[in-house]
Amino acid sequence: MAEPGTPPKDVPWSPDDDVSGFQILPSGDLVSRFGDSLWREPERLQFDLVIHCVAGSGTHMVDFEDVPFESGCVLHVRPGQIHQWRADRHGRPGYEAMLVLFRQFRVAPMTHWPSLPTAQALTPEQRERLDLAYSIYGSVTEPRWLRTLTSDRRKLAAGALRDLFQSILDVPSGAEEEDRGRAGPYFELRADVERHLDHGQSVQDRATRLGYSTKTLDRACQAVVGTTAKRLVDQRLALEATRMLVLPGSQASAVARSLGFDEASNFTKFVKRTTGKLPSDWQSSTSSS
Repeated sequence: MAEPGTPPKDVPWSPDDDVSGFQILPSGDLVSRFGDSLWREPERLQFDLVIHCVAGSGTHMVDFEDVPFESGCVLHVRPGQIHQWRADRHGRPGYEAMLVLFRQFRVAPMTHWPSLPTAQALTPEQRERLDLAYSIYGSVTEPRWLRTLTSDRRKLAAGALRDLFQSILDVPSGAEEEDRGRAGPYFELRADVERHLDHGQSVQDRATRLGYSTKTLDRACQAVVGTTAKRLVDQRLALEATRMLVLPGSQASAVARSLGFDEASNFTKFVKRTTGKLPSDWQSSTSSS
């Protein structure tokens, strides 16, 4: 796990040429705009970011893990995740990429969790869909088109882009399709944890809400990821705790309350047990740089 450096900054949605929730630009534009400062600060986005590597290779930090990727791959960074751009030994990214920023449409939530985030190799069909999406976006953002781009046309373009990216980012692998068939309760539990990031919610509470027994949830989790339902929930809560603790000005007591801990001391023990570090360690590692 990569150690957090400087505190991440919150990045709101504020694109220059928003086409109803989308912006697409080459990574070189970002480098030219922000220079070396791009590599120094981790970020917590309030929108989705897809990095489509078109040449070269490199790494990108997502939730404190360095994720390698190469030409022909896409990496999806979701809202709320901590991410950071990485430079090579020459202080450059080492790759060229198309960046897709979007919001307001649903894709599979946290598909990498609880495994480590990974880059997705595109199939030929997915590459064709991406090329079509770039073409649509390029057409509607040309100056001559922007002057006459009505609200209805903007919505049509956004709908086409939404459908294309949905088909690329929300296609489960063959293994995941098989898992869904035999371990549906596991995926339902994951979704429930995303909706209720609350340590006060026991596995029994979640099982009752979902209509399963705790044994059924345990069997499903063991079948897919080789762990218990309790450990799965704890992993997700620990991830959210570390994300919140590294934010500037974070207070462990406030983070504890927001995640449903009734006592700060219990939260401290939980973070130490699940991450190997105290809450104060996470906070000091971001304030000392």
